Amino acid sequence: KNLKFIKASTLNIPFKNDTFDLVICNHIYEHVPDAQKMFNEIYRVLKKNGICYLSAGNKYNIIEGHYKLPFLSWLPQPLANLYLIVTNRGKVYEEKHFSYFKIKRMLRKFKINDYTLRIIKNPEKYYLTDMVKKDSFIVKIPSFVFRIIYPLIPTYIFILSKK
Repeated sequence: KNLKFIKASTLNIPFKNDTFDLVICNHIYEHVPDAQKMFNEIYRVLKKNGICYLSAGNKYNIIEGHYKLPFLSWLPQPLANLYLIVTNRGKVYEEKHFSYFKIKRMLRKFKINDYTLRIIKNPEKYYLTDMVKKDSFIVKIPSFVFRIIYPLIPTYIFILSKK
């Protein structure tokens, strides 16, 4: 009874500043025309002690998640479009992923608590055993290796709050 759904743009969220305790942004940023503006809006409507759950796809993901094609998000727009056409998966690659470092720059207003490696190392604790299998090779990779390959991880999981 206390829920209300409103359809609105993430680039102009129709609420006052400091309205929400929780914002969920689950694999959205690559679909909006201005991701920085969306993150600014999330920051604006988030309460001082509120949090934002953010899962963000990585530009340098080997297999692009929407089309399941290798290296698609690495390509410049014209080549990505051609790749979709040649593979008969579409005509226009509209998603715009960013690198880990670019995502972090866009989130510079926020305090970032990065859960990515914690989830990979302990999927049972975070109820993600359907995505990260308990005995998979990724769980066994030493932490120092993760620091090297971190910019290639497919998805980052952050809990954001206002600084």
